[in-house]
Order: sequence, then C-alpha cells, then structure tokens
Amino acid sequence: AYIKTLLEANGYTVNTVDSTKDDIPEDTDIAVIGAPQTDYMQPDIDKLEKYMDNGGRQGKQIICFSHAAQGETPLLDKLLAKYGLKVGEGIVCENREDRYYNQPYYTLSTDISEYLLSEMDVTSPSLLIAQSRPVETVETGNASLDIYKLCTSSDSGFTAETQALVNGETKVLKNEKQCYAALSIDQSTGSGIALFGTSSIAEDQFMAYGQYANKDMMLTLIA
Repeated sequence: AYIKTLLEANGYTVNTVDSTKDDIPEDTDIAVIGAPQTDYMQPDIDKLEKYMDNGGRQGKQIICFSHAAQGETPLLDKLLAKYGLKVGEGIVCENREDRYYNQPYYTLSTDISEYLLSEMDVTSPSLLIAQSRPVETVETGNASLDIYKLCTSSDSGFTAETQALVNGETKVLKNEKQCYAALSIDQSTGSGIALFGTSSIAEDQFMAYGQYANKDMMLTLIA
C-alpha cells in the first residue's frame, strides 16, 4: 500500500501484526488499525490496551481508520470511547459545490486544525476525503484528555444515511458541520488515538494526488 511505502521512504520500519496470534512488539511507536470489517475479539482489545499501557511507561499511539461498509464494532468502540472518540452514523456529505468532487460524498476539506497546519509545509492545503463516517466526541470524565478536530467539513456539511446513498437517494441525518478525523491525547500518559472516519484519506490513489495534501497531513500526524 502507498502508506506503507510512504512510511518506509521516510525512515519508518513497517510490520504487520496478527493480533489473534501475537502481541504488538514493545518497540512499536504507532499501531495502525486499518478499517476492520468486523469487531475485534476481547483478547485483541486486551493486546491493544497492553500496548497503550506499555508496562506503565505509556507514550504509545494508535491510528484507527473506519469505513462506510464497516459493521458493528462494540469492543473497539469501547476502547475509542476511553479516549473520548466515537464513529458516528451515516456518511459525511457537502452541499457546497466547491467542497465536493463529482459526488457530495467525495468531499474536499480545507478546514484543517492548526495542530496540523502549523507543521505542514503546504500553502492552503486541501484534503480529498471520500465516503467518510463522522467522527464524534463523547464525555469521559477524564480531564487529562486533549481532543483536536483534525479536519472538518464546511458549515454546509451534513450526514446522509449510508444505505440511501447506495440506492442513489439522499436522506439527511444531521444538517451541520461534520468532523472527518480527531486526535485525542491523554496528557497524563502521553498515549493517544487518532480516529479517521474513512480509510480513503490514506489509500493509494488519494495519497498519490499531488494537488491534495493527504500525504503531507499523514506525515505531519505521525512525525
């Protein structure tokens, strides 16, 4: 995949771990969850939590991608909720014609968090994001969490029912600004999770487009 090639080209060692068989290696800095179609088993979640705890040293990171066709994932959702993050219902769309490409669910985001912009070496960046589920925040009671909305829709954004879109119809669920991705960092431990509503933002085709800043955004996030 392009993201693997990109990471390796920038000095990262990338390995695949089968969580049903192996623990996540202790020297792993970032674990990537690539849009699982079904939920993890509890032993898999336990391994992720063990990795995040890092023997009490913490300071570990997870990047989690969702997908429009992803099924119910209650155990993974519970882990995300500990960091105040949630994957919402439906697909993010845009009403503004200058904020989508061909279809309202092939969206363009120029609303990028200063958390990323301050480190990105791109002028007026735009992200191409397709069929993203909305990323939402939930109350945790943990005052140590800092949550950043990494990229959002315009004020004309909305969510539409997934199956209706498949059928060529638009059934609006929420008519308001939407979030595509968020980062939650626990300042007391240094561990954090970045949650993306779609894996498309890091897929080969989207990362390779020179006119969009998807590649630069991902590199800035993991730096």
